[in-house]
Amino acid sequence: MSRTEKSALRLIGQIYDAAEKPELWPVFLTEAADALRSNLATIVLHDLTSFDGTVGFMNGASPEAQKAYETLWGAKNIYLLRGVGRLRPGTVVHGGMLCTDEEILRTDYYNEFLRPNDWFYAAGGPIITDCEVVSLFSIQRPRRKGQFEERELELIRQLMPHLQRAVRMHHHLHTLQSSVQAVDSVAIGVIAVSASGKLLMANHSARKTLQENDGLALTRNGIVVTGTPQARQFADLISAATTTGNGLGLHAGGALPVERPSGKRPYAVLVTPTHSTGLTCTSQRPAAIIFVSDPEQRPRPAAEVLRNLFALTAAESRVALLLGDGNSPGEIADMLRVSSNTLKSHLSRIYAKTNTSRQAELVRLLMTLPTGPAA
Repeated sequence: MSRTEKSALRLIGQIYDAAEKPELWPVFLTEAADALRSNLATIVLHDLTSFDGTVGFMNGASPEAQKAYETLWGAKNIYLLRGVGRLRPGTVVHGGMLCTDEEILRTDYYNEFLRPNDWFYAAGGPIITDCEVVSLFSIQRPRRKGQFEERELELIRQLMPHLQRAVRMHHHLHTLQSSVQAVDSVAIGVIAVSASGKLLMANHSARKTLQENDGLALTRNGIVVTGTPQARQFADLISAATTTGNGLGLHAGGALPVERPSGKRPYAVLVTPTHSTGLTCTSQRPAAIIFVSDPEQRPRPAAEVLRNLFALTAAESRVALLLGDGNSPGEIADMLRVSSNTLKSHLSRIYAKTNTSRQAELVRLLMTLPTGPAA
């Protein structure tokens, strides 16, 4: 195993620890900065309209520097301004791919913010873009350390899909406490499995889904997809995710629709590695979590209603309904197997036609409309 792979495995484990316990993000950022010979590592959110930044986690900066970034310099970040619109979520670059050293040296951003903090070269990229907000992972180091090398970029590339999965995992678990009782109260199905694929925990919604045996079932070999074309893909996702969750792999899991023999709308399934210790009452540590969203459990308007009221196309109606089911744009892109740019175009037209501007507003609108079967 190469040195880069060893570093990646250690850092991936820390990412999934932090996905459950956000207070551990500084541990990951410190290790990532050390592995990349850097003195700053950050996860920040940027509004894509104003470009204002909100520091999620920043390690290697003083409280004063963090405040200065949020109040002034985030909106003048030359790497952000050059990269927005050009970089897809998950893309990893170094600063030299966006602008030259000479350009940076002429900016106020460098002379008044980067230089006093001994930062110059940067590497990283967008983790996830959801509607009007982008989350960014960034590593920076002094000019004397030189530009980031290809092997260092490769390490960040190995980390990026796990950062994406951790953000989505947090999206699903942010309302939960570290107890089975809290998990049991949510509508989405939550299933924890061991490194061998053994079922460790299933909340009420997940147990109900498995009992119905309508595409997902519990067998002596673990959770399986039954009677649908996604069986092999699902098994591969579980195997890869549990290997990563056990500290032996680099795969970040994935999302897929699971068709149902009954003809009902497909389950939306997300498989993610985990190091969670708070989801089960057993001594075994979960290696993967399976999230199952059942659109049949959510009252929603028929696609025909959306077409008649708002002139949405069939593709736009499908995206709108998936948003209403609580899926993130990234998950929808995975399920529909379309690019982030294609999905962004759909979202722009949906918001324009429905006179909304973000997912929460669209969901509230959908809840007020007449419900019916999918068209």
